[in-house]
Amino acid sequence: MANTFLVQRAEASDIPALGELLDSVFRPQLVPGQGMPKEFPHLICAENAHNIYFVSDNGRPVSMVAVLIQETVFQGVTMPVVSIGSVCTRRAYEGRGISSQILDQVIRDLKADEIPLMLVSGTRGLYRRIHCVPVGKMYEVEWSADAAVAATSEVAAGQELFRVCEIPGEQKGAVSKRLAAIYRAEAYRFRRTDEQMEQLLDALWFQRDGHDQRLFTIEQGTNTVAYAVAYEDKDRPGIVTVMEWAGSRTAFLMSATPILKAFGATKLVWHVHVDDCEMRAKLRTMGITATTMSLQGTVRALDVPRLFSYLQPILRERFGGEVKAVETDGKWRVQSPLPTMEFTDIEDIVRWLFDHEENCLRIPFVHTDDLNFI
Repeated sequence: MANTFLVQRAEASDIPALGELLDSVFRPQLVPGQGMPKEFPHLICAENAHNIYFVSDNGRPVSMVAVLIQETVFQGVTMPVVSIGSVCTRRAYEGRGISSQILDQVIRDLKADEIPLMLVSGTRGLYRRIHCVPVGKMYEVEWSADAAVAATSEVAAGQELFRVCEIPGEQKGAVSKRLAAIYRAEAYRFRRTDEQMEQLLDALWFQRDGHDQRLFTIEQGTNTVAYAVAYEDKDRPGIVTVMEWAGSRTAFLMSATPILKAFGATKLVWHVHVDDCEMRAKLRTMGITATTMSLQGTVRALDVPRLFSYLQPILRERFGGEVKAVETDGKWRVQSPLPTMEFTDIEDIVRWLFDHEENCLRIPFVHTDDLNFI
């Protein structure tokens, strides 16, 4: 192959071959097509084929990048974003810059489509070279079985009994609509339809090799008030990680012991959004310490002026007037009622907006490691 590669956008007929490529790289122990395409049915599917970019050699895909256009909701703002995942190259073709060329084409197309922000599931050098940076923070809680029992005993007093129900695979579809409504009540999230929720709950996440992943609902009276998607990794026995949870904070906390008992595990790990004041207050009251950590993955601004346009309600409230980003002589100037600020590159602008360091705006962002993870 030459140094310049023909980057193609997939069609529905290409999905089986692309699934084989993915599994050959990420799930070589599985029958080709039975791993990644079923783990990410919303990404590797005929309906999303046009958003999958690839390079082939002699009619066989050798490198690819998958794209999923979504909408995020945070602080009352709804903003389109694109998530990037399933970036891979066959071993024999590595080191030729194929993935970089595909990503360059992806970025050109996304800019033309006026998408302001790109979310990438990884942090490797390939992404840093295209101006992706880690931003934001979240809290991680590790709760031992004994600590969970002790901490929730007082909370349980005076509470109507919560029932934690494990939902078998064949019944997940029946509860998906109720759980989608609970998810949509969260302040920081991706937009998710009932149909998308059902699809995500039917993904191979729940059948992954080496993972025991389960769905739990938390009931109060006749109402479902919270849910949790949790798994135990065979390489970390005894530790249950909550991939996604939503709903009543008290109900979720009260579900910790039943969930651990269901797995026969000794520790529960879950994440708390930095802006979840209710949960953080409950943790402090219960004497639970949370560890600060970076959000999963990296972020890249694709269209800075458009990004500022979407964020304008937040920025106006912070600055007392319109805030604009203008590029001049290769530098970005942020103009507002306050003195103009200057940034040398888009990485610095993204950090200023979303990071939680001193002199940053600390705009809280959505978590990207839940069921929407690609």
